[in-house]
Order: sequence, then structure tokens, then C-alpha cells
Amino acid sequence: MEWYAAHAIMYLEYTDGLPQNEYTVWENVFLVEAEDEAKALDKSAILAGSDQDINGEHGTIEQGRPGRWLFAGIRKLVRCIDSPSRPDDGSEITYSTYLVGSAGAARALAAGETLTLEYLE
Repeated sequence: MEWYAAHAIMYLEYTDGLPQNEYTVWENVFLVEAEDEAKALDKSAILAGSDQDINGEHGTIEQGRPGRWLFAGIRKLVRCIDSPSRPDDGSEITYSTYLVGSAGAARALAAGETLTLEYLE
């Protein structure tokens, strides 16, 4: 068995019938154990899909508007570096790769500041 980090994309859709020009998006990361990548992807989609609120029954209110969180898909699946042993304290379970224009921009990203970047992986 292998360990994988599955990056699931969820988005907020308003249910009040008014126009929606922007969508809040969450990227949730699930740690899953599976025999191979295909089974990990299937398992991840089931886990993430169970978090969605298809009927808008969870009472989500964002910016004063009712909405529902929907599952868009699995953006990426990363095999954990320590796999097949169980990830433990200090294990790298996932990563992302960005391109920024300067070392200062890299530090701004680390500080959680708003900046322009290119997402590579």
C-alpha cells in the first residue's frame, strides 16, 4: 500500500439566484492510503465528494449570501515521499511549485501576502 496526498478543489456557488461574478475556491488536501495511483484517485474523489453540499442544506452563508460548497475535482495526487511506510512526524506529504519574479516575492508568498505568481505544479 502507498500513501498519497490528494488535492481536492471545492468551490462556493451561491444559491440565491443572483449573478455570481467570482467563486471562492478551497483546496483541501486528503491523506489516503491505496494500492496504486488509480485507486487513490478514486478514493480521494469519494472523500472529497462527500464534503460537498449539493442541496445547500448545510446553511453556508458567505458575504451575506446563501451558498453551497461543490466538489470540482482532484487537482493533483502526490505520492508521499516516505511511502510505503506510514507518513509520520516530519514527512513531506505534498508540494506545489510556483514561479515568482524575485526573492522578495518568495518571502512575500511565505508571509501570506497577496502577489502575482505562476503556478507550475
